[in-house]
Amino acid sequence: MIILPKNCPVCASPYMTWVKTLSIKVGGSVELFYCMECESFSSPFSKPIANAPTQLNWHKSVLERNIGWSISLLDILAAKSCSGTLVDIGCGIGSLLLAAKNKGWRGSGVGYDLDVDACSYGRSAFSLDLRSEVWRAETSPEFGLITCISVLEHIHQPRFLINEMIIAARQRSAKVYLSVPFFNRIWWRMILEDSSTPGHPFEYPHAHVTHFSYKGMETICDQLNVKSAERVQIDSAWIGYLINP
Repeated sequence: MIILPKNCPVCASPYMTWVKTLSIKVGGSVELFYCMECESFSSPFSKPIANAPTQLNWHKSVLERNIGWSISLLDILAAKSCSGTLVDIGCGIGSLLLAAKNKGWRGSGVGYDLDVDACSYGRSAFSLDLRSEVWRAETSPEFGLITCISVLEHIHQPRFLINEMIIAARQRSAKVYLSVPFFNRIWWRMILEDSSTPGHPFEYPHAHVTHFSYKGMETICDQLNVKSAERVQIDSAWIGYLINP
């Protein structure tokens, strides 16, 4: 018997429905659900990854690519009057902060990531302020911009973190940039395909547990009463929302 989640992890709507069972490559399975309100998919009952291995080698392998994307993103954000200390949640080895440092970003940068090895490498290799701890609004340094890229899809209940970021930014007259691998109607046909195929959105359902739609991200922004949420896209790279809380 399939037990439905009480609420959508994105918009908190009670209108959830079961979609299918997804196999995990390392063994086992998770249940995929759909929110009929905001059109997001999620696996809120999947077990959190215990003792997750470091992603240091992966971060190093995509450093050059991410630096290029980061430069394009920072150019766009600067043109939209973003400045001041940059706080990056889920910083990895600090690719975004390194790009900001090399560009002479108007303000210092601080990164947070639970990957101890990745943070240690970024501190040693690039002399960045990377902290292997959970970001908390009450202990956060002052900032003009907070970014969270490719993180929220790994969180079972992401609206709590989004709410914390928006509240903290509102208190500081700062802005928020959120980016996830969005899953919209145009790709729904992929639900019928073999999810174990490399590159499939549901290839690693135990790791990517929340799949935002554009509507989902816009809905939570509306619920949190932000002043504006503008979609920002980097060619062949990140798609996200620049939020003025």
